[in-house]
Amino acid sequence: MSHARTDTDTFNIHIPEPERARLATLAESTGRSNDDLITEALKRYLDDEEQQIARIQEGIADVDAGRVYSEADVVAEMRQTVADARERRATVV
Repeated sequence: MSHARTDTDTFNIHIPEPERARLATLAESTGRSNDDLITEALKRYLDDEEQQIARIQEGIADVDAGRVYSEADVVAEMRQTVADARERRATVV
């Protein structure tokens, strides 16, 4: 069944057989169309990629602004975290 949508574009993509079969199985088991499943997957992918790029840009801005930690500070913080966790576990046991 084809749904006419005026606010969308059509793309031709090549989907390898294993993924095409998985898509068909998922569409059948959920009662959803291939278009709906692919659109949802694309939205999730774009959301994830945009968030990752934003985090990278924030990190670059932090470095550029000098908001960084030395390796020694990070190691000391991790050692303290491990020591605190061991102490809490020892008091529980």
